Amino acid sequence: MALLFDGWKRLITAAWTEGILRECEKIQKETGTAIDLVQYQCWGNATPNLSFNEGEYAVFQLPDLSRYDGIICDLTNIVDGSVRQAVIQKVRDANVPAVSLCIEAPGLLYAGVDGRSAEKKIIEHLFQVHHCRSFFFAGGPEDNYENRERLRAFEECMEAHHVPEDQRGFCFGTYETQSGTAAMRGILESGRPLPDAIVSANDNIAVGVILEAEKHGIHVPEDVRVTGFDCLDKAMYFDPQITSAEIFREGIGALAMRVLFRKMSGQTVTKHSYAASPCHFTESCGCPNTGEVSYRSYVRGQIVYGIEIQKADDRQAHFESQLMECQTFAQFRDCILQKCRQLDDDGAFIVLDERLTDPENGGALPAVCDRKHLKVLGGFEKDGSSGDTMLFAGAPEQTLQEHLLERKPGQMLFVTPLHLKERAAGYIVIENPRFLSDYENIYRMHKGVLNTLQEIWDHQRIEESMRQLKALYERDRLTGVYQRAALKDRIEPAFREMLSSGSKVGVCFADADRFKRINDRRGHEFGDRVLQKIAKALQENLPGTGYVCRYGGDEFLAILEVTDEEGLEAYWECVQTDLLRKPDQACDLPPVQISMGMVLAPDASLGSCLDDYINAADRKMYTMKGNHHGRE
Repeated sequence: MALLFDGWKRLITAAWTEGILRECEKIQKETGTAIDLVQYQCWGNATPNLSFNEGEYAVFQLPDLSRYDGIICDLTNIVDGSVRQAVIQKVRDANVPAVSLCIEAPGLLYAGVDGRSAEKKIIEHLFQVHHCRSFFFAGGPEDNYENRERLRAFEECMEAHHVPEDQRGFCFGTYETQSGTAAMRGILESGRPLPDAIVSANDNIAVGVILEAEKHGIHVPEDVRVTGFDCLDKAMYFDPQITSAEIFREGIGALAMRVLFRKMSGQTVTKHSYAASPCHFTESCGCPNTGEVSYRSYVRGQIVYGIEIQKADDRQAHFESQLMECQTFAQFRDCILQKCRQLDDDGAFIVLDERLTDPENGGALPAVCDRKHLKVLGGFEKDGSSGDTMLFAGAPEQTLQEHLLERKPGQMLFVTPLHLKERAAGYIVIENPRFLSDYENIYRMHKGVLNTLQEIWDHQRIEESMRQLKALYERDRLTGVYQRAALKDRIEPAFREMLSSGSKVGVCFADADRFKRINDRRGHEFGDRVLQKIAKALQENLPGTGYVCRYGGDEFLAILEVTDEEGLEAYWECVQTDLLRKPDQACDLPPVQISMGMVLAPDASLGSCLDDYINAADRKMYTMKGNHHGRE
């Protein structure tokens, strides 16, 4: 089964997964069918940064959904309508049974609460029990399915009871407390009488309404009755306790899994399936406290929760400090895998686009992962093997996929995206992440990992830019060979390394014959072409490891690994043959003559200093030039 989930801002709805897993266990006991879950999890609305969101949603492009037996998706938190529609279309194109959680999606089955019926019960209660006759609906996001269903219930009740237009009103907002604050302010600023009841689309909004009302000396429920929805802790433990309708998310997850399995088994299922949503009528609407909660137990739980959160924050701070020290992708990998080893899971793997680790790539990463470029950076499994064992490092992603498919059935994989803003970079996959319901801040870990990935990538690109600039600085712009500035930083260290490895090294110093006369008679442009031809002959005839440097003017230096004096002479013969070759269509220059002095290192009389060998080669070059009848 594929699970496509988007987090609510920086949170993760672990309750969906818990319910699904419990139902999978029941199905296996009842039918013997083991179900593997692969959860593709992102946080596409955690920030207003659109490029970040685009990178998050790339995780939904990873799976080939047609290879799955069924799909469950949570689309409620995808605030970008175009992204939501694209995901729905991808799910539909897979042509396998699929269920949407708590949001109507064309072509998908629905599993959720009957929010409209539950909201009607609350409003009918306000009518019948508390004799309310004027109402205001403090809504959530206008395009949210659950919010629209609750507003629809509100409007149907208003019509059924013939509530006049001037005795009812509504507004849209978010599902946050601030939306309730804004709704209450809007009511007060309108100048209209306070309604008998404010029906809030969720408990957060109801809390905001009550807090803002208290600032203006308005008491709940004496002056206005307020209701919520979702039955969160903040509703049941608030003062006043808030009338609400319960959403049992574990139950909805279990219902979705059961519906999906029935559909896959060929059974008839209805388009909509609903989990029970009991209403709790309590203090905020004028009813007595339900008595269903223990405030002392709640406070105790909050204290324990605070202690565990502090421990988790300390662990997270330590993890972030380790991430900050990572300067390479290998260090990045080791840091993340070490953190995953400390969590309650069975293993983890990091998969990256191979172009990311190529410093010469230049940042050409796609918006969607190109799977043929994905490679396993490394991973581990808690199977009793050494904690230092690195699995599948450098292997193609397909190798990892095949391995994961061979695992013991009835497992879960948790996949989160790796990206550089809007550019897909890979993913992390965790086996059986039981820690999802613990106190660890999963999003904070996720964000820290992405920040470090970006920093390493930026640092790598800066280093590559510096390398390219250095290469440009080291190269002679006319001939393309090294210029004299590279002698100390590159050629001398290479010379010493060749000698230390036991190699024999030829040091050659060359000078163009009659070059001043060539420039005077044929012009500097022709002279430049002569220099280019000399440099090319020296470079292309290097027998293996070697370097060519334009030492100055028409002087060139070449150092090369050779076996003996004969190898050095052979190099000279090849260079001379190229330069004296008659012009052809590819090169219209006449034959070019040079003088070249050569010495072989090591030579006890010269030591190990490259300058001494250059000077010796220079002297031999002038001897040859004299033998050429004093050529200029």
